[in-house]
Amino acid sequence: MDLGIALFDDMQIEGKLTIYDKGFDEDSHSWGEYIARAGESFSPRISSAEPLRLECEHFVECIRSGATPRSDGVVWNKADFEEDGTHPSQSGESKVAGLLMDFFKNSPYTRCWFLVNQYCL
Repeated sequence: MDLGIALFDDMQIEGKLTIYDKGFDEDSHSWGEYIARAGESFSPRISSAEPLRLECEHFVECIRSGATPRSDGVVWNKADFEEDGTHPSQSGESKVAGLLMDFFKNSPYTRCWFLVNQYCL
């Protein structure tokens, strides 16, 4: 099953990520031949704001307002890593997966296209 092609170009101001509906489908009426598919493309909006600047601004705002920073509370235990101390163990992989899923579902920069396939404002 071919889902398409994703192209990421960080040098672009707009359209950094483009998802193309391109690939090959098996023709059910032929002898195992494949037909090319070239459908539409979709580019979710990705903010051009600098991540370090956003993180610093958020931290300063939390100090001013007394709010809890987004980075608060993540604790890595020795059990979260394999014996080499670099690669995550199964519990570490589960922790990373949970953090990523939480980010994609709740961030104003990702939830619009992750959950409902729309552009972010």
